[in-house]
Amino acid sequence: SISVGRMSLSERSPPQPAKLAAILQPSMPSSLTMFALRIARPIGLGLLCTCAIAAAELPARSQDYRPNPLEVCPVEPLPLSAEPLATPARAPAQVPAQWTLERSQPENVLNDLDRLATAELAAGNPEAAFSTWFRELCGWQAIGPVAEVNALGRVGDIAWQENREREVQDIVDRLGSIQVAAGLGSIELVPEEDDLDDVSIAPDPQLETALAEAYQQLREPQLALRLYEKQLADARDRGDANAEVLLLRTVADLHLAWFDYTQAALAYEQLLLLAQARGDNFSLIDYLRALADIYERNSQPKNGIRTRSQLIDTYRDRAQLDLLPPLLLELGNDYRDLDRPNDASNAYSEAFELAWPRQQYAAASDALNALADLYAKNDRPDSALQIYAELIKVKQQSLDFYGLMQTYERMAELHRRREDYINALNAYERGLRVARTLQFNEAHFVEQIECVTQELEAQSAS
Repeated sequence: SISVGRMSLSERSPPQPAKLAAILQPSMPSSLTMFALRIARPIGLGLLCTCAIAAAELPARSQDYRPNPLEVCPVEPLPLSAEPLATPARAPAQVPAQWTLERSQPENVLNDLDRLATAELAAGNPEAAFSTWFRELCGWQAIGPVAEVNALGRVGDIAWQENREREVQDIVDRLGSIQVAAGLGSIELVPEEDDLDDVSIAPDPQLETALAEAYQQLREPQLALRLYEKQLADARDRGDANAEVLLLRTVADLHLAWFDYTQAALAYEQLLLLAQARGDNFSLIDYLRALADIYERNSQPKNGIRTRSQLIDTYRDRAQLDLLPPLLLELGNDYRDLDRPNDASNAYSEAFELAWPRQQYAAASDALNALADLYAKNDRPDSALQIYAELIKVKQQSLDFYGLMQTYERMAELHRRREDYINALNAYERGLRVARTLQFNEAHFVEQIECVTQELEAQSAS
């Protein structure tokens, strides 16, 4: 027996043979229409979704009811037309003047409609374009739910980019009807109230994946995530570790795309545990790096320290010391943000010690800059000046003249705050020589030299 309000896809009656021809008729010649009529029955177009049944389970979204054109597709042939599929006015030159009419598969007819709609949009006729696309989408209903969902996602992506809110909503609602008909739950219900496992309908993983991907194209991440999470639970139930990993990565990437760093981190933490259990060191490193980046973006230095420390230990065990300086620098930043200056200093110092002999001058420079700033902020100007002196050597070795000019200015500022105007004046003058070489910011250094000279004169006079 068939349950009321829901029908198995395999139990539904096949569509009328004239279904496809009726949908396509406005843009098809009579020869092509008769071709569609001839092939409709032999190829068994038996996966047509019952629009009215599925739509009945979806609550109305608005007081002003407007039929969804994707739910009221024509079911009887319209008067036939002998006009060929022609290009729109002002269409691009590369679009042929007339579409090929003899086809061996109905999908090719629908693809022609897609190309015609694309040409209409390019010619500046969006209303005609989306009218053609919706006619095409109705045609895919006679092919099968997976093919229809793929087409809905494709057209929905275009509608979203073109800010076609009505068309986007129509497509989302149609996807919801297909989801309900397939026993995958309603898009309107919260998960606790939703029946995502209708035992009367055999699951179709391919359709489930297609729906999730289509929701992504429509920028409906929560609807996509609910389907992916159901697939994830199913994969765990049957012990499919490979599918679990792939789905977790999909879920994590989807959360990241929408800046939900907390949920993305939870998915990657699960992936990390799976990699550790399987001894998959390659994936383990990948997940640790992803987590470190997520925790940095989400301003979670404690978790950042944990993941980076584990990653650093992994690289040490594998003797990949060349990869450590940037990680140690990031680790130092996490310690600094947690007000742990001693740990930060150790991390920055180690980053420099590993980077300098390996001629990683950018990393060495960044480490010394961070270390000097750390000392300056913690009221250790002498230590900061010593680090800046080392930084001068790095900048000269790497021919980083702009960085050299900036370092001289920072040294001058430190001397000036200590009222050591002689050394401040010396640092500014060196910075000016570099600025003249670069022909950049000379006036600034000249102005600072004048100010420090006056301060030195006032100090001498007192």
